[in-house]
Amino acid sequence: MLTVLLACSSIAAASSAQPAERAWDDAQLKDRLPTRAHDTVARPPDGEDDRFGDGYETGVVEEHCVSKNDSEGEPHGLCVHWVETTADAPPLTDVDTNDIPDQVDETLDVLDQVWQTEVVEMGFRAPLPDSGPADGQGPDDGTDVYLADVGASGFFGYCAADPGSDELVRAPAYCVLDDDYDEDQFPAPGPSGDDALDIALAHEFFHAIQFAYEFSDADQYLKEGSATWIEDQVFDDVNAHYSYLPESPLLQPEISLAAYDAPNDANDVEYGAWIFWQFLSEHFGGPEVVREVWEATAPKGNKDLSAASALAKIVKNLDPGPCLIQCSPANFDRVFSEFAMWNISYPSVYDEGADYADRLHGVTSPPDSTFVMGGPLGTDSIGRRNLKLAPLSAQQVQFIIVVDERLRLEVSAKKLTGLPWHSGFFDTASAPGNFEFVSLGPEFTRTLPSDVFNYLLIPSNAGTKSQKLKLTGKLTG
Repeated sequence: MLTVLLACSSIAAASSAQPAERAWDDAQLKDRLPTRAHDTVARPPDGEDDRFGDGYETGVVEEHCVSKNDSEGEPHGLCVHWVETTADAPPLTDVDTNDIPDQVDETLDVLDQVWQTEVVEMGFRAPLPDSGPADGQGPDDGTDVYLADVGASGFFGYCAADPGSDELVRAPAYCVLDDDYDEDQFPAPGPSGDDALDIALAHEFFHAIQFAYEFSDADQYLKEGSATWIEDQVFDDVNAHYSYLPESPLLQPEISLAAYDAPNDANDVEYGAWIFWQFLSEHFGGPEVVREVWEATAPKGNKDLSAASALAKIVKNLDPGPCLIQCSPANFDRVFSEFAMWNISYPSVYDEGADYADRLHGVTSPPDSTFVMGGPLGTDSIGRRNLKLAPLSAQQVQFIIVVDERLRLEVSAKKLTGLPWHSGFFDTASAPGNFEFVSLGPEFTRTLPSDVFNYLLIPSNAGTKSQKLKLTGKLTG
C-alpha cells in the first residue's frame, strides 16, 4: 500500500543539522527479551544455571508476595524476591521496621501502580500463571520479580519465559530488575533511583503481559515499541523514552518500523517505534487502540495475525480525533500517511511535541531527495528519480523552483512494481496544510499552482513489502 502526500514547504532548503545525540550512552534502557532459541533460561535462585549469569550466589532467598485482582476480578499473585548478601542484595535499610528492605517495599509499590494502570485501568491481560513451587517457579502460580545486580552489566532489567516455553504460543514469565538503580551504574542524564525503577518495571512487566497474548520474536516494533510507549502511560513525568527519538520515524522515516523485526537484537529502531503507538493513541483518542492490536495478534485457532494485518483490520473502523489530513475513518494506508505528516510537523501536533523538539534541539527529518527546478536548464527542465520505499516507511522529496512564477510544476509518479497503489493526499493550494484526497492509479500526474516555489512530496508505504516508483518533475509554461 503506497500513498503520497504533497505539501507546500516553508523551508527553502534541506536542513544540514545533525540529529541530537542520545540522552545517555552507558545506561540505555535495554532488556533481554529472549528469542525462541533462548527460552530455556533458569531463574536467579538457580544460581550458576541462570543463562544470563544473574544467578544468586547464595541459597538464602527472601520473598514477599501480594495478591491483586485483574480487570475481571480474578486474583493473581505477585512476588518480589531478593537476597541479603552478595552484590545482588538491595540496600537493607528498613525505615518502617516491617522487616522488609525499603527497596523491596518501593518495588512492591511500583509494581502495584504498574498493575493498576496496565492491567486494571488499561485492560491488558494479566501475565499467565506459572507452574509454581512444583517446578521451582516461585511460591505460587503468580508472577515473580527478582532483584539482582543487573546494572553492573548495563541493564535496567529483563523479562523471560521459563524452561519448556519454547514450543508455546503463549507463555508465563518472570522478571529481573536491578537491586538499587544506583547512580554509579545509571549515571545522569539518564534516569536512576526511583525514576529508573519506575520505567524499568513499567516496560518489563508489559513484556510479561505480552507473553499472555503471543510469544514469539516477530514484530519487534510492536513488542519493544509498545513496551517503551507504555512507560509514559504509567509514569508520564520520567520521559526516558525521549532518548529513542533520534532513532524514531521523527528523524528516520525512511527506515522501516519493522527493520529489526526478528530476532530482537536491541537495535534502537524497534524502541524508537514507540512514537508510532503514541501517534495511534493520540490520533484515535486514547490508548485502547494499542490494546486492540494486541488482542488481534493473539493466535486464535489456526489464525495468527501479524501486527500489520491487525492494524489493517482495526483502524478502518475507528473514528479519528486530532488530525491533519485524515479526519474520518479510513484504511491503514491513509492512516499511515497521517502518521508521516505528524512526524514532519511533530512540534505542533503531538501532545508533547514541543518537548520532543527540545530534546532533538529542533531538528527535523531532512528530505531524502531534492529537485532544483529551472535556472540555467530553462523552462522545460525535467528531473527524475527512482525511489524504493521500505515497508512501513515514508520518504520526503523536495522540489525547489528557482525560475519565474509563471511556470508550473508538473509531478508524475509511476509504479515500478506489480503491487497496487491505493490512495494519497495532495496539496492543491499555496498555503501549507490545504489537502485534497486523490485516488492513485498505475500512473499519477498533477500540475501544481504557479505561485509556490517549494513543495514537499511525501510518499509512504504502509505495506509489508518494498515498493518502487519512478518520480518525474517537469516545469511547464
